[in-house]
This record gives sequence, C-alpha cells and structure tokens, in this order.
Amino acid sequence: MDDATRSVVGRLLSRWLRHRPDEANLALSPEGWALVADVRAALAQRGYILADTDIEQIVRTDPKDRFELEEGRRIRARYGHTVSVEAGMYPGMPPATLYCGVDTRRLPRVLQVGLKPSKRAYLHLAVSRRAAIQAATRRGRVPGVVAVAAHEAWAGGVRFYPRGKSVWLSDPVPPQFLTVLAEGHSAREGTPSIPPGVPRRRRPHGGFLKRHDRRE
Repeated sequence: MDDATRSVVGRLLSRWLRHRPDEANLALSPEGWALVADVRAALAQRGYILADTDIEQIVRTDPKDRFELEEGRRIRARYGHTVSVEAGMYPGMPPATLYCGVDTRRLPRVLQVGLKPSKRAYLHLAVSRRAAIQAATRRGRVPGVVAVAAHEAWAGGVRFYPRGKSVWLSDPVPPQFLTVLAEGHSAREGTPSIPPGVPRRRRPHGGFLKRHDRRE
C-alpha cells in the first residue's frame, strides 16, 4: 500500500470511527468498536480493496496513534470522538506540563473561564508546544499556546487520560492552572518561563494509576 492510499484511508477511518459511522453503515459498540470486516467492506465500496494486514499496517504506522485493534477483529479510534462512546479510559498521572493551541481571539476568554471542550467529549492536550500549534493550525486557527500546569490541576481534581503517543485527554481545566506562553506561529519548543525566586522543579515521569487507585 502506497503512502497516498494509506493517508486517504486513515482520514476515512478517522471520520467514520470518530464522527460519522453512518456514512459507512458502521455499527459502533458502546465503547466505539467497529468490526474490521465491516470497515473493509465500506472501504471496498469506495474503491479501496484492503486485506486485514493492510488495516493492521495502517493502525501500526499511524503517526498520531489514532486507532487501536483488538485481536485483528475490531477497530476503534483512541480519541477525538464527537459521537458518544464509552472509551473505557482510565486516568493517569500526566507530564508536569501539557499544551493547548487556542485561537488568539479566544485567549482572554480562556484565561477567565478556563479550557473546555467544544464539540468533543474531552479536551485534547499535547505534550509539546509544537504539537499544540500544529493541531490548532490544522483546524484553521491562529494559535496562541496555553500551558497547563497538569500536576497542580491533577491535585485540584482534574482527571487526565493518556491516549496515543502525544495526546492526553482531560476534563475541563480551570483558569488558575493556565498560562499563556506565546501567540502566533513564532512560538518555539520549550518550557514555560519561571518567575524569579521560584525554584526549578524536576519534571516527573507520567504513568498510569494502579487499578485500586483508579476513579470512575
């Protein structure tokens, strides 16, 4: 399978499994799973004849880690749903800082009321400034970069959910845990500036909660 086909099929899977399963006549389970056989049939109707191994390759090589397979029989999107699913997610301790690209016109409002998901069920936060800017730019926004003090937010009751290689989902984040780092496309990779007199902290590694500590 060539790169162009892989890219087109990946976009179709993302659309069907996140937003419009009806377009492909897919029946999603409550957790968002679709049968691989049904997905292949829907792709075939659009001229893409794929084997199960092709689907596995798309899932394995997807740069955003958008999909997951279950025993090669079922497939679902890991995150980004606008359809209602029970994704079976468990909270985990996030990195110390996460990032969100926000349209510069919305920054004053965000600093007043905090970050909230719009059409999606959860906020989508990135592990780097660059990834946050890229995600916002893809949606046609002029991005400013907001840093989330994730450990402080976690201590304040905000739950975070690891999904994929570079994406964390979260509940709404109140404004006291947010800092505007930069505006526009000139923001570069880095960490938030530390005010004078505030000691630098070692960045802990994120991880999953043990089963007995998980909260529903």
